[in-house]
Order: sequence, then C-alpha cells, then structure tokens
Amino acid sequence: MDTNHLLPPPHKLHLRRRSADVGGLHLAMENTGHGQGWVGDSGDVLSTKFAELLVDMYTSTLHAVNEQGSDFIPVELPPSTRSRLIKSMETWEFEPHKLTEEELLACTFILFEVLYRIEGLEEAIGVSMKQITPFVYHLRRIYRLENSYHNFEHALDVLQAVYSYLRAADMVPPLSILHEPGRKWVCSNKSDCGTLITSLGLHDLFVLYVAAIGHDVGHPGFTNTFMKNASTPLSEVYDGKSALEQMHSQLLLRVMRYHGLGVVLDHPTTGLRTRRLLWETILATDMSVHDLFMKNLSGLINGQAASLFFRQSITCQTLMKCADISNPSRPYHVAKHWASALMEEWSSQALYEKFLDLPTTVQSNDSPINEANAQVFFIDKFAKPLLDLTIQAIPDAGLRPRIDANQVPSPIELVEEDRLKWEGQVYMTLPGKYAPASTSDFTAIDQGSASPKFARVTTWRFPSSSRLASECAIPLAAVFQPFAELDPAEEPVPLVHPGESGPARCERCLPVTQQRPELMKGTVDFVVPEEYWAINPPQSLTRPYFTHQPPKTGSRPPEPMKYIFAFDVSYEAVQLGFLRSACACISRILFGGTDADGASIDACFPPECSVAFLTYDSTIHFYDLSTDPVKMLVVSDIEEVFVPLQHGLFVNPIQRREVLESFLETLPTRFQDSSFPEAALGSLLRCCHAALVSNNAQLPVAFSISRTKAGHGGQVFVFSGTIPTVGIGQLKGQPNETDLLDTDKERGLYQPRDNVWIEIGQDCAADGIGVHMVLAPIKYMDVGSIGRIALYRAC
Repeated sequence: MDTNHLLPPPHKLHLRRRSADVGGLHLAMENTGHGQGWVGDSGDVLSTKFAELLVDMYTSTLHAVNEQGSDFIPVELPPSTRSRLIKSMETWEFEPHKLTEEELLACTFILFEVLYRIEGLEEAIGVSMKQITPFVYHLRRIYRLENSYHNFEHALDVLQAVYSYLRAADMVPPLSILHEPGRKWVCSNKSDCGTLITSLGLHDLFVLYVAAIGHDVGHPGFTNTFMKNASTPLSEVYDGKSALEQMHSQLLLRVMRYHGLGVVLDHPTTGLRTRRLLWETILATDMSVHDLFMKNLSGLINGQAASLFFRQSITCQTLMKCADISNPSRPYHVAKHWASALMEEWSSQALYEKFLDLPTTVQSNDSPINEANAQVFFIDKFAKPLLDLTIQAIPDAGLRPRIDANQVPSPIELVEEDRLKWEGQVYMTLPGKYAPASTSDFTAIDQGSASPKFARVTTWRFPSSSRLASECAIPLAAVFQPFAELDPAEEPVPLVHPGESGPARCERCLPVTQQRPELMKGTVDFVVPEEYWAINPPQSLTRPYFTHQPPKTGSRPPEPMKYIFAFDVSYEAVQLGFLRSACACISRILFGGTDADGASIDACFPPECSVAFLTYDSTIHFYDLSTDPVKMLVVSDIEEVFVPLQHGLFVNPIQRREVLESFLETLPTRFQDSSFPEAALGSLLRCCHAALVSNNAQLPVAFSISRTKAGHGGQVFVFSGTIPTVGIGQLKGQPNETDLLDTDKERGLYQPRDNVWIEIGQDCAADGIGVHMVLAPIKYMDVGSIGRIALYRAC
C-alpha cells in the first residue's frame, strides 16, 4: 500500500540519510559490535515522519539498555598487574589509553572499591559493590569504540581525575588501602565545616563517581552544535539545549535502574535530590553553559548566600568540569594524546559537515599549527580561568600548580648523555647532523661549514616554508666564539694575509667575498689593516675636571680581554667558606693545580689577558696588583663610587704569578674576622663597569657610564652570598611570598624591585661587558632583582 500521500511534503533535510536525521552520521552511529546507536540500520534515502523517528530513537535506546546481559564476571588479574594499576592511578600521569580492555574495567572497579572503603557508605546508599561491577561493564558496552575521544577511556580518565581531587582534599581513602583487606576508612573532615568540598556527603560522593564514569555514555562523536545545525530529532526534542548531556543523563538513569541502582534514585526522601544532583553535574559538562556556571561559582566565592544543596551541586559541577577538561594540566605527553584524539574526532565531524553542506563548527587537524592553536585557545578561554577560579573555591582539591620532579628535565643527565655520545668521536661539519652540546669535548673536521665551537645557533631545524615559518615564529639567535680553544688533534684555523688592502670586499654590501681559495674552509682568520680596527667612541659629556690623559679618538688596535673577579667579603660569605672556595677556584683557573682527588689540573686562562680583583662588603676594595705586597684601596662612598687606581688595577697573571698566588691564598685570611653583614653589590657593579670602560684613573662613575658606544669591553665575575642592603640598588626586607604564591601577584617575585638593576645590566651590555653572577646564599637574596643583570649580553 502506498502511504506516501499520508506523509507531509518532504523537506530538503528529510532527503538525507536516515542516520543523519536521527542524530548522527553513518560514520558515528553504525554498530561494529559495541556502542549501539540511536537509530539502528541506515537505509536508503527515506522520507520519515518525525514521530516515527522519535519512536525509533526510543526503541533503540531501550535496545541499548536491555540487550546487555548482567551476568558479567570480571577477569581476575594477577596481583602484580593489580598493584601496577593501583600505582599508575596514584599519579597525575595516568594514561588509560595505553591499557587493555580488561585493565580499563579493572581500574574502574578499583576506584569504586576505594570509595566503598569509606565507613558506612554502602549502608547509606543501599548499593553493593557486586551491583557496581555489571553496571560499569554495561556502561562500557554502550560507550562507542569508534570515538577517538568521547569513549570509555575518557570516562575513566575523568573518574581518576575526580578521585585525585577528592583524595587531595582528604574526602576519599588512598588507593594503598586496598592492600589491606577489610580495612575501613573514616574521613577526618567534619561535615560542612566551612570549606566548600566538605559540604559533600556520602550520597554526593557516590553520585559524583557515577556521573564521572557515565557522563558521556552513548556519545555519538558529534557536538551539540552539529546536532542542532542538522536539525536532528534528538536536538529537536531538547530544543537544542544540552541535547547530548540530557541524553547521557537519561541513558545513565535507565542503566542504573536496570542494575538495581534505582534504590538511590527513587528513595522516598532523597531520590528527587539525587536525580537532580546527577542531572546538574552531567549538564555542567556542556561548554555552552560554561559562562553561567562561572558566574554562579564566582558569586559563591564572593560570599553569595546559598543553600546546602546549591553548594553541593556547585561543588560536584566544579570537580566534574575540572576533571572533564583536565587534559591540558596533565604532563605534556599525556595532554598531547588527548588533544590529538579530540582533533581526530573533530576532523571526522568537519568532513561530514562539508558532506551535508552544513556550517563547519569545529577545526580539523590539517596541520600541527591548527592543533596547537586550538589547544592554546581552549586553555586561555576555558581551562585556565576555570582552574584559577576552582583554586579559590576549593583550595584543598590539589589544583594548585605543583612541580613533579619526575617531569622536570635534568640538564645534568642530558649533558652527561651527550658527553658520553661524543667522547673520542669526530664531528664532521657538513650539514645534516645534530651538533654536539657546548659542554661536550669533541674533535671537529672543517668541511666548509664552521665548527660549532666557533658558531652555534639556537636551533638546528628551520621551517621549510614561509607560511610555516610565519605560523611558528621560531626565534633565531647565534653565539659566536672566534677565539674558541681548539682540540690538539684539530687542524689550525687558516690565516690569510691579503696585504695592505685587506680582504676583498663587495662595493655594495661590503661582506667578505668568496674569491679566495682559503674561504673554502668554514672558519678563516684574516690579518686586517688599521681600517678594520674598532673606533674609540666619542665622549657624550664634557670632562668637568683636569686630566693628564685626554680622551683618545680614532681607531684603536685590538686588545686582549680584561677580567674582573669580585668577591663578597661580608660576614656570612666569609664564615660559610664561600670566599675561600672562590679564591681557590680562581687560582686553579689562572695557574692550574690539583683537584680534591689529587689529580693535576692545567691552567685554562688565556695567557695574554689581564685580570683585576675587587672585594666588597659595606665598602668597595680595589687592589694595586703592581706592588708587592698588594695594596688595598677602600672606597667608602658607595653612593657615588669611583675608580681610585690609575695603574696596577689590571695585570697579566702570568707575569705576576707569584704575587697573585700569594694574594689569592691570603685573601680569605685577611677577612676572616670581618663583622660587616652588609654587601653593596650594586655599587660594586658600577665600579666594575667604570673600571672596564675608563682609560684614565680616578674617573667618577657619572662620567664613565655616559659613553654612547662600547669601550674596550670585558668580563665581570661576581661571587656573592648576601642580599645587597646598602649602596646603589639596595634591597630592603623580604616580600611575603606565602601571600603571593599561586596568585596573579606571584609574577612580581620574579621582577626586579628596583629598576637600577635593569639599568646596570643595560649599561654593561652597551659597553660590551658581560656580567656573570655566582650566588651562594643561605638566606633570601632576591634573585629576581640582581639576577636581571646577567640576562643582558653585549651585542
């Protein structure tokens, strides 16, 4: 009988495949053994009455619930496997996607077993653990294996996260209790004692567990937006409002009743409240109601009056939402898996939206950049604001940022691995290989590219296209060391003497051209005429006093590097032995010696360079190294410091070896009775800067720092053990870190309290001076301020 005349005129949407009409594509809804769909078979193009589709959907739902047997018997795992699973769920690095089918179910049972170890819980809810086992197995059967993200693995991940939050707040027992058969656990928190999480009772904990494991049951692998745009009956039934979440709730309620858990839902006094709590907890996972939830939670934090049930509901919603989007807070390799899984699911939806001529509502994983951008957007828009607000609302849920020592890369291990890899090996400089680390000893063979000893870049891989380079925005920097020390087995750097005219140069861009055979090497030294020498910078201030040596102008010949070693001789630095250790170390660098095991150490200081030594406490001490014994000059004005020496500040350590060895040996003894607790570190650094840029004696700092370009440059090594409390850049007191940690103001701890430290670093860098800080404090030292100096480097 032809019944087409009884049907309403077909709409364009009704001409689609039947599976798309009901709530999902054939891709999402077909049955491959588990996870029955809402509509069953997908036939040919049909015109189906809306009422028939609803009946079909309802029938399929009952089929999904009633088909599953309740005679499931869990697999008995070996004790070692069970212990391994328990241990894995105790960490935030839990990876359910790496577990077998039996292990996934076992982990779920284990988490429920822990919950049932709470004293009186089973009696309060009236559901036994024996009923939980087939209930969980039934849910596992309804979760769709085809989904790459919204599957049972995700449900277990959410349940483990919920457990972690509750455990951190001491609301549930530790997993280790399962190693003690029969032991019960009593919560130490008083019921509703003021903190939000203590408002949860035994019924609430059970509901939260059930919601966590069943919150995505029957998920088709598509979003609510897709369901609404496709005008699916499921979306129409719920008027496009949280259609999937409401479906999950209804399906979960049916499965609960099927396995006898209806006693919790239909209790004459608490049943209605339990059903409402379960429904509100699951609906909170719909991101379309995220803003409303955040508003409610903020109001509760700000003291808004609320009933006990409202506080319990908000607490369950908060923990569920945090667990549902906890992936970005997991270790990177775990978070990356879940991000890729979600993008894979979204890509399937995007393809089907294109097939159905629907608006594209999700981003596909057509490039790693898109995947990364999607995660960055999600974290900034949803995850981080939620976690920040949750920390305020439930500070005892363990959501505060914490560092897992196992996740922190060890530079020592990486350095050691690279050292062992390249020990006794030869590095060929042709492109194509990763260069050895700068801390490894290796022999380089120049094949036309510079050895990494002379030139080293910050990355060895570059984007292959301009588009990828623009999207990645990878910064590029390089470190050049033209005077790097070579291995004895390496070929010396070729020396080219082009004559008085210097190297051949291009008239337009002036780079050295490749017209000489010597330039076939990656590194070549050129002998250059005076025209290549550095130019003495002009003075930016008129000299306000008389001097015997007027400032030089014009070019200057190359000069060896000058080094200043400055030691903290305040009371704490001396008493801790820091001064003695630093002096012994510098002595071995300059002249060699023996280590703690008696092995011989060769000197490693460039023989042509010169050194100077300064010490400081509440005053600055200069040393005339040209005299024997060495004379000390004290600058007590630490606000307007100056360099008191015209000659003898810098000497060649080889030429003055005996004097310097004696000086470094006796220096700790000279200050062993020091009683000055202060250290004028800022004033010392101004003195070091002045000493390196000044060509003349007794130059005040105000004059010496007024140069517009770099002078002769140099290196400053400061050994400090005391916070600078006097002089330039003095830092008084210690911030109350306890009040600032885990707040927006915490970033202030890493910023300088006085901008003078930034100015000192910038002035040193502008004059070609590198500053190296060696710190050994036993008290607060404010590295955020003084450490800023070492961030600046000379160009």
